[in-house]
Amino acid sequence: MARVPYRKGRNTLTIPGCSFFGRGTESVIGEITPAYALLDKSGLIEMSGLHSDVRFIYILRDPLDRFRSAMSYFSSRGASASGGNMGKLAETSSAASEWAKNHLRHSQYEKTINVIDSVIDPAKVHYCFFETMRRKSEIEKVCEFLSVDPTSITLPGKVNASKPSNASIPDQILNNIRRELAATYKFCSEKFKDIPDEWQDSMNKLQSRPAAAMQ
Repeated sequence: MARVPYRKGRNTLTIPGCSFFGRGTESVIGEITPAYALLDKSGLIEMSGLHSDVRFIYILRDPLDRFRSAMSYFSSRGASASGGNMGKLAETSSAASEWAKNHLRHSQYEKTINVIDSVIDPAKVHYCFFETMRRKSEIEKVCEFLSVDPTSITLPGKVNASKPSNASIPDQILNNIRRELAATYKFCSEKFKDIPDEWQDSMNKLQSRPAAAMQ
């Protein structure tokens, strides 16, 4: 399996060095980035037209954990929406709330799934969970979806694993985030029958810690 970059507004077939016809012996090529979850209908339609057999895999991680991971990622780089240090950002409730809103959308899977389901053939979409995707049974499902022999797959170690961070999310912001993600947990629990245990734990905490809506 080979990986090639997708660039909005440019057909991958025309990017030097990324031609489908130059993939050698690879039967499947692909690209991955969280940013694709924010594409609108036109963006997904454009991607589906890059080849006669484009397939989509959408990996869902516990929404709250995904948000925490994003904060840890930016904190480790001393970055924020305003270009400042995340520790200082967390000290300012209004700034932290704005940062949270900007990154919250990545965890609101129901919005992305509704867009995908509205323009992409369901047979061309595979949904899986971050927490269980490395299990043999889940790998086999992905391979079946991609028409790939599972015996040829060798999993590498984790890539870009989150590093420990001293940054903390202010309680007020964290409670607001939990409340904002309630609809996401509800949607996913109704759409998918095999919600990971980690998700269920988060849903239980959400129900036991009600909070006011984000201002």
